[in-house]
Amino acid sequence: MTCRRQRRRRRTSPAAPAPPPVLPPDNDDLIQEILLRLPSHPSSLPRASLVCKQWRRLVSDPAFLRRFRARHRDPPLLGVFKDELHHPVFRSVLDPPDLIPPDRFALRLDDYRAASLLGCRHGLVLIFNYNTCEFLVWDPVSGDRRRVAVPQELDGGERSVMNGAVLCAAGDDGHVHGGGFRSCHFKVVLIGASKMDGRIFASIYSSVTGEWGDAIFTGPVSTIYYFGSPAILVGNSLYWLLSVWGPHILEFNLETSTLAVIDGNWPQMNFSSDCHYCIMRGEDGNVGLAILSYRGFQMWERKVTLGGAAKWVLWKTVKLHDILGLSSAVQREKTDIVGYSEDPNAFILVVDTDFYMFRVDSMQSKKLFDCNVVTRCHPFTSFYTAGLDMEHVVSAVTGELVTRFISYLMSKYSRRHEISEEKQLKRLQQLLLRVSMVVEEADGRYITNSGMLMQLKALADAMYRGHHVLDMFRCRTLIQEDPIKEVSNPFPPLKRFCKIVDASGKDKARHLELHRTLEILETAVDHMAEFVVLLGGCDRMSRRPYDTYLYIDNFMFGRHSEKQRLLNFLLEYNPPGVQPAVLPIIGALGVGKKTLVAHVCADERVQSQFSSILHLNEGDLLGIAHNHTLLAGNILMVVEFVSDVNEMNWEEFYKSVAQMNEGSKVVTISRLRKSEKLGTVKPMFLNNHSDEELSYLFKMLAFGSANPKDHPRLVQISEENCHADAVHRDTCRSKCYCRCIEREFGCQFLAWQIKNVHYTD
Repeated sequence: MTCRRQRRRRRTSPAAPAPPPVLPPDNDDLIQEILLRLPSHPSSLPRASLVCKQWRRLVSDPAFLRRFRARHRDPPLLGVFKDELHHPVFRSVLDPPDLIPPDRFALRLDDYRAASLLGCRHGLVLIFNYNTCEFLVWDPVSGDRRRVAVPQELDGGERSVMNGAVLCAAGDDGHVHGGGFRSCHFKVVLIGASKMDGRIFASIYSSVTGEWGDAIFTGPVSTIYYFGSPAILVGNSLYWLLSVWGPHILEFNLETSTLAVIDGNWPQMNFSSDCHYCIMRGEDGNVGLAILSYRGFQMWERKVTLGGAAKWVLWKTVKLHDILGLSSAVQREKTDIVGYSEDPNAFILVVDTDFYMFRVDSMQSKKLFDCNVVTRCHPFTSFYTAGLDMEHVVSAVTGELVTRFISYLMSKYSRRHEISEEKQLKRLQQLLLRVSMVVEEADGRYITNSGMLMQLKALADAMYRGHHVLDMFRCRTLIQEDPIKEVSNPFPPLKRFCKIVDASGKDKARHLELHRTLEILETAVDHMAEFVVLLGGCDRMSRRPYDTYLYIDNFMFGRHSEKQRLLNFLLEYNPPGVQPAVLPIIGALGVGKKTLVAHVCADERVQSQFSSILHLNEGDLLGIAHNHTLLAGNILMVVEFVSDVNEMNWEEFYKSVAQMNEGSKVVTISRLRKSEKLGTVKPMFLNNHSDEELSYLFKMLAFGSANPKDHPRLVQISEENCHADAVHRDTCRSKCYCRCIEREFGCQFLAWQIKNVHYTD
């Protein structure tokens, strides 16, 4: 009986409370030690940043990123660069969510027909232009680019450039490759041939000194030679396949600065004659040789005996269809080795039109992609975290979810003609909120990609048009409910505005305007996900407090693409043979030429690039020409022309400034189109802002931090004032009205100000 009561009591006793959920640890040091052990995939840190604000702060810390890269040491293989139509095209070899879009590492070359992609190493890409005789060293992750002209000895035509290689110049053991040219110096190795005696030579360029070293020659070789592959780094030496009446290997020892040709004592093999060769890293760290045939894949290593004799030793033999997982034997004419990476010791193989990656150490393979154009692939390894420092936009790891969400919105609002006007306006407000968030974030980033700048301009134009239409509908509602009787508006009614607010017979035009604006915004949002992901890789610029943009006269509004183009011009090196480079900026009176230049000159990167910035006018040209003491160091000269240019004064001025340092630049400002002939690069033309942009700008200046919804009557007056000023281009009067609205939010006071100010031609 007692036992039954006890069992009954146990049955009826309340259940034990559930344990509280386990929260992430709060200690920063402990969390960092955990995060340091994440894999070096591009999505690892962005995923961790989504946990909470504390984790996002930790993984965005530059010191943590340096520790993270130092712990992993070996950067992951992100993808390959292919030379397609003389342009480097990136193809990612990773799976989602680590997949990197091709546009993230896009580079458009001006003189692309003469460009040749030579190779990738240590997170850098090397391109050579045969027309300009210069190398381009490019860091795709940071976006840094550096042009390196060939030595002057090659200008005479007696020597020619055959190949080259790029590598990091840091020699310390704890160095981690990547981070741009500010944290990593580089070397460029040039391989050329002398047309007189048939000798091959090498020369090294150092970014530390900015100079080429002395040429290092081999002994005389045959007059026929061909470099069959990019350079392969094994130990302290670079190797190239070299054909001189037969296969040879060219070796350049970076430590001893010696250049030698290894005789073509190829290993004996039973494969057919249609073999493909590739230099590789051997098992013991020596130079190796991979031989691919349709029957199999052999790997050899060159070893030196105690007596100094070298011989090839067979290291590994595999069957091609086994390592690639093919069902049958591969046809001989459809196989090739198109790439090799020393760091992961991996080959890029092509079978028919299928590209595979084969890792030698693990003996594993993976199909990468299909491509009908079979060209050489240059594997690219680097540390890359997509969208890590974004706080208000989605990261790359949620890109697929963003696309699905946008598709859901598109399907939900596809039948817009059945939705009421109130819901359409609400939808317009939602889209404007999302687009405004991205535009504001982009305005604080350094964007150098021309495609991203075009998309940003489309987003901004759609945003301005959306705000314009939304304000007109608000004013229309206000007029219908309570017409303004106490304010006499001196502005003539605008045709476009009347089409919207006139309730008699204009409903069709009004709804058509709203429908078109919604379509434009929907399209912009639909293509916004990839832009947001790419925006995460752009550096953030230092921002001034927001109120300074509202209460100073010379602030810059819009001009995203023009600002980035001017920045790129000032930060890039001068083209070869042009000293100094001159960029003409041309535009009408009051369009914002000087404001644009002043804004860019205040950038911290420009301030560190130039030792001094001189603002001149046309009367100062001769003074500069006769005073060479002002031309020391890297100088940026901004010359403003208010009238026609005196060509004789300009020629004398330009001859004087040609003695400035290589990094000096000249920017001219003028209203005359004929001043474009002064430039050494393509001129920049500034046009007036659109009516929608002016409307948005006027309200931003006038209302500041106040909510325009609380003052709908002032919004109506401001709208008409903005359109009138857009016609007459009277920006001074607009600023006067803005100050009136800032100080006194009253319709009667503003109307009194408007009546007492008249147009002036």
